[in-house]
Amino acid sequence: MKSLKRIISVIMVFVLIACSMTVAAYAKSEDEEIVANVYICHRILKKLMEGHSWLYFENLTDHDIQVGAYTVPPREGVSVGTYSGQDVPEGFGVYYNVEAYRYGKGGLHDNVYLKKELTQKQLERMSDKVARSNYWSHFTNCSFFTITTWNVAAGKPLLYVMIPLFTRWELQIYPGHQEGFLMKFPGPDKVFKQKGMGKNATLIPSEPYK
Repeated sequence: MKSLKRIISVIMVFVLIACSMTVAAYAKSEDEEIVANVYICHRILKKLMEGHSWLYFENLTDHDIQVGAYTVPPREGVSVGTYSGQDVPEGFGVYYNVEAYRYGKGGLHDNVYLKKELTQKQLERMSDKVARSNYWSHFTNCSFFTITTWNVAAGKPLLYVMIPLFTRWELQIYPGHQEGFLMKFPGPDKVFKQKGMGKNATLIPSEPYK
């Protein structure tokens, strides 16, 4: 009888160890699962030294994901960029889907971009950075926002240079960069300005053009 109990005890120990290893392996696979793609993009504007940089997040899951203050539905996307307030109606700061609305219909033939896959933890770090970035200046412009947010999760960080056109050149020298881009057109009801920062960040409706 005692021998039987010992055998059962040993078996139970091995079962518990196996279960714990299975849970750990499952947690690890969940942590490493790719949930989104992020693109860092640059487009040339009117003048030679001008340009605009932004990020585009693509939800690859069957559930909502969070990017800053914006909730991205399954298989949808959101563009995120900062503006000075000169060509957007609600003043400087973070805007959602302005680029997707402006450029989403016809695609971007003059756009340069890099792409990165994101795990849930990487997405959360980038989302938090977006929520804390509701500001703009000549020194902390659209390139500053996109590069510093990209670097939160990037394997190879990008160097920030204040002139937006330099961002384009930097993207172009990276192996794997691509040109042209097609974002999902969101419609004007999905264009927003961020109000507040961090945990206090909320959305207010905005127009895609000033």
